[in-house]
Amino acid sequence: MSRELPISDVRPIQLYISREKLAGVLEWFHVDTVEYEPLPAFEDDGSWYLSDGHARAFAAYLR
Repeated sequence: MSRELPISDVRPIQLYISREKLAGVLEWFHVDTVEYEPLPAFEDDGSWYLSDGHARAFAAYLR
């Protein structure tokens, strides 16, 4: 089942983001483009967690 959640409702499981990786994501990430792949998340005990795509999620949060 697919679900759309606000980014503020999903918690990261990765504590750090590579500066280089984030810089690369920010080069191609444009807030006006809405055709990005969904970020994988899972639910545990009523909370949602991001399992991958932490740099992309942070770029979306910054924009």
